[in-house]
Amino acid sequence: MNDYYCNQKFWWLNVDLEKHQQYSCCSATPSDIDFSWLERNTGKIFNTPLLQEERTMMLSNLPVNSCQDTCFIPESRGLTSRRLFENGRNQTHIDITATPTTLNIVMGSTCNLTCVYCCKQYSSAWLRDIQQHGPYLDHNRYRVFPIDLAKKHSQTRETKEYKLLENELFAMTLDSVHISGGEPFLYNNLTDIVTNLKATEIRINTGLGVDPVRFKNQLDKIKHITNLKVLISVETQNELYEFIRFGNSYQNFEKNLQTVLNSGVKYQLVSVVSNVTILGLLDLYTKDHPWHFLLCGDPDYLAINVMDNTTKQTVIQKLENSSIPIRNELMQNLQVPYTEDQHKNCSSYLNEFAKRRNLSLNVLPQSFHQ
Repeated sequence: MNDYYCNQKFWWLNVDLEKHQQYSCCSATPSDIDFSWLERNTGKIFNTPLLQEERTMMLSNLPVNSCQDTCFIPESRGLTSRRLFENGRNQTHIDITATPTTLNIVMGSTCNLTCVYCCKQYSSAWLRDIQQHGPYLDHNRYRVFPIDLAKKHSQTRETKEYKLLENELFAMTLDSVHISGGEPFLYNNLTDIVTNLKATEIRINTGLGVDPVRFKNQLDKIKHITNLKVLISVETQNELYEFIRFGNSYQNFEKNLQTVLNSGVKYQLVSVVSNVTILGLLDLYTKDHPWHFLLCGDPDYLAINVMDNTTKQTVIQKLENSSIPIRNELMQNLQVPYTEDQHKNCSSYLNEFAKRRNLSLNVLPQSFHQ
């Protein structure tokens, strides 16, 4: 019998300040915030009728629609989903009225980068690409819908909706807060939000795709906060880095990384492991830095197992000599066969990705390229 429970539905809350959406777990499908309901039910943003219905379904071992794409479908193919990777199956909560301990605030989608595994939801540069050049494949993350253009709200403190959200979020006492985007360091209200949150730890997710002067000025305003940690997205170096994180140079990344190191702020490197990023990650990984890893499952053609046998054997040999903490999970996922559709979609997607940015696929191993 399938197991559809995930404890993250009971303690993790996401709020998107730009799109006015909320969802539990950072991978679930979002839903619009009902501000008229929230105004009548202050303090209950984590216990909306929808979220309580989803928890009821999980406790009844029924699949929740918002979890299909990023967890249940990859699991059905033998891959390690976020739910499995983060021990979500452990039944730690049974009450549908829950209290969040982790909050993720999405500042908005403003971002200068079009990372290879990202999409329009998290990057305004990605949205512009699709608007100007059309969709990639037949995948909703790479197609523009009217809702993508309409759902952009002001983050000024004068709006009624922003004040409602501010009151909800600032009233919470949390174990941890994650601030993401887009690129949070491009938002002028970042300092205001960070200084008003009550949490044991506040984490800001950044790709460091920001002008170095602006980045240093923004970090200087908040580096005194003792419970602050900066999570830095990176998987590779040099030319492969500039392919995967198009829009930022590796030199700019290194300069901003040095600013973090000089500031004394706690930090962690975060890597999304896909079939493209794994090609450089094992060379980059070192125990000299703290790391966290996420497995790419959506889109499925960028999953780690979608690669040719020659490249796969090279990766396996590197893994056998690597001390990377998720070595066993990577080995397991590499053994999952890929489908012909995944092969075709990966080829089509990467060729189009490179063509639109005038990038060379020669940064990839020759066997993978072929």
